[in-house]
Amino acid sequence: MKPETDPAPAAVERPELESGLRRELRLICVSPVEPSWIRLTLRLDAAGCTEPRLRWVRTAADALAALREHHLDAILIWTGPFAFPLGSVPPQPPEVVTFVSALRGAGHDGPILVVGEPLDEATAAELIAAQADCVTTSRGLDSPLIPPLLLQSLQRWEIRQERDRLAAAEQRRAARDRDEAAQLLMQQRVILARLARIEREFTSGSAESHAERARAAEGSPTAVHPAEEGWRTMQRDAAAFYRQLLRTHVIMGNGQLDDELTRFSRLLCEVRFPANQVLELHLEAVEELVRGLGQRSARHVLSRAEMLLLDLMVRLADAYRGA
Repeated sequence: MKPETDPAPAAVERPELESGLRRELRLICVSPVEPSWIRLTLRLDAAGCTEPRLRWVRTAADALAALREHHLDAILIWTGPFAFPLGSVPPQPPEVVTFVSALRGAGHDGPILVVGEPLDEATAAELIAAQADCVTTSRGLDSPLIPPLLLQSLQRWEIRQERDRLAAAEQRRAARDRDEAAQLLMQQRVILARLARIEREFTSGSAESHAERARAAEGSPTAVHPAEEGWRTMQRDAAAFYRQLLRTHVIMGNGQLDDELTRFSRLLCEVRFPANQVLELHLEAVEELVRGLGQRSARHVLSRAEMLLLDLMVRLADAYRGA
């Protein structure tokens, strides 16, 4: 009988470390001697990065040169003492702040891990302000702390980049919705202007309008007939009432406004409110509402507004037919 064996460490750790990391990641390590990549490679593989590209450089200048050549997903910097035969000196705490700032200024927006002995508070605060993670260890870059901390940092930056992508996509969508809303309202304005032009052409050969006849009867070219002033007041009241209807409809939907729409359509029918002026009331109310949206989407408002206008026009047609 075959003896039972423990599962592989990677299989045990995978559910805990699963983060959706990209299959390929490019990392560099700034250290006087090349570290062992074994622990880090196994951890990255367990988290989904099966083809990491790891590179070692000795100096900050080499790191900046590598950054100019390729995009880097993460950078490790060793700042503690290290015995090495080559004689080159790694960056010390006073220099590492300038180095990290140079990396950020050069366009690196990924994780930076500064590994070494404890730093003074002022240096640590400057590194944190530059969005670098500080790791305290005396075992160098071969410390077992490095792989899990680097994984956490990579996961955090992946989440931040995804959040930024989603925010940018949302801004583009909102801007596209506002452009579409403006174009649709402009097209409806064109329809309204065409209707007004047709009405003017139809009435151009007829007698003077009611308001002009009233002014002529009173003998004053500037006088306003009481009926005309009442009509303007009624228009303002209708516009205010429709704006309130539209706001309520956008928030609550059409099912809550049956009685209000029926009464409003009957009122418009009783005063013989022209259909093109109903459309003008609608456009003014929608334009005012869309202007107050700010960065929010206008798609929802336009779809609800079109449903309200369609419902009102159907009720108004029924009211005219039954009058």
